[in-house]
Amino acid sequence: MAFALPHDVEDAIERAPRWPPRILQSLARTVRVSTAFSVGCSSMTLLQVDVRERALLNKLEHASIPHRAVTLDLGDVLCLPFWIVERKTNQDFAESLRSGRWHEQQHRLLTSGLRAVYIIEGDHRRTSMPYPSLLGACVNAELRALNVFRACDIDETVHIIVHLYHKCRD
Repeated sequence: MAFALPHDVEDAIERAPRWPPRILQSLARTVRVSTAFSVGCSSMTLLQVDVRERALLNKLEHASIPHRAVTLDLGDVLCLPFWIVERKTNQDFAESLRSGRWHEQQHRLLTSGLRAVYIIEGDHRRTSMPYPSLLGACVNAELRALNVFRACDIDETVHIIVHLYHKCRD
């Protein structure tokens, strides 16, 4: 049985030439999974959550949000063709800054063609890096057009993702 692609996926594919190969591979997986999922649905909005994010997947099970566990090359949560989320604990955030991964990852998120969102969990004052350095990195990310949300814990992260999901469907 052949399925027609919903309009939002066609628009996403049209923009695809400027997307890196990793995003194109994720898009191809989403079209296959989500098209089958969306039969009978008014909108094709399905979250893809990286399989390594086990705690997040467990929490989303209770949030009644349609999602699928996949291996993502970029980000932790993907909602095509709208946004991509990278979730970090404060300690991982500090280590990313220290190692230089933070800047490389920002560049990849910014060039993905999707709205990039960071969710940073925990208290910046409880890391191995000075508070002003972490706060400064968040401010710089915002100034580079990345959206940075701070969450107390994984439960609050799930609430942010649920709100983002519902905004896409409105």
